[in-house]
Amino acid sequence: MPKRGQKMKVTRIIGGAGTGKTRTIIAALEKAMSLPEVGRNPYVLGFSSFTRAARGEAAERAANAWGIDKNTLERHGWFKTVHSVAYRQIGVESGQVITSKKDDMEWLSNALVSDIGLKTARATGVHLSFP
Repeated sequence: MPKRGQKMKVTRIIGGAGTGKTRTIIAALEKAMSLPEVGRNPYVLGFSSFTRAARGEAAERAANAWGIDKNTLERHGWFKTVHSVAYRQIGVESGQVITSKKDDMEWLSNALVSDIGLKTARATGVHLSFP
């Protein structure tokens, strides 16, 4: 993850089934592995998708290309579903449930404030309001 103030490069690949999206992404990740700031560390690169199937396929191809274990890459790296990335960023533990109860909303509000650097926030029902 980039440090505060440092920009993260985001690439979006859009296409139908069988058009080479995963192949394109793995090629881009291979190129990124050679960057000095990455230092051939596969755990600082990532792939995010809405589906576990796409995430799993990308993790398997990347693990094979990099000679590492797919399960380790998924567990410790950034090959995650979109929702898993969001949970990881705000510190949601495995098995933790966030409800619309006031205590949970306050915890979520504080986690988001901490992560994105806002000074104040308040939970209002299931919506977050940032004054």
